[in-house]
Amino acid sequence: MICSWKNDKTMAERLNRLGGDIVCRQEVRVQQTDVPRSTACPPGWHSFWSFYPTKMQSLSIHGSAVFVKDHVAVPANAEEGLTHEKASSSLKKVDSTTATADLNRRLRAL
Repeated sequence: MICSWKNDKTMAERLNRLGGDIVCRQEVRVQQTDVPRSTACPPGWHSFWSFYPTKMQSLSIHGSAVFVKDHVAVPANAEEGLTHEKASSSLKKVDSTTATADLNRRLRAL
């Protein structure tokens, strides 16, 4: 199913409408600073974002986002990549209750 980010509904309404317990979004073309808090932390959902590196933008490399219903799983850890070889990760678990103080500060600024 293809759905647009830009419509009247909240992110939680869009995710609930899809009817899945886990929703994956590919080709997410935003930077962390561009994601509104209501999109990053929809009520009732955990979210994980992999933001594309700015330097890769010209190579058509984009990010992804995964949303998991609260009652389905309690995330313990998230890493980017298939192995532990990638030292610097841009994957961000965005959850207003467990986010670091720095991430909470940045999300409040949105």
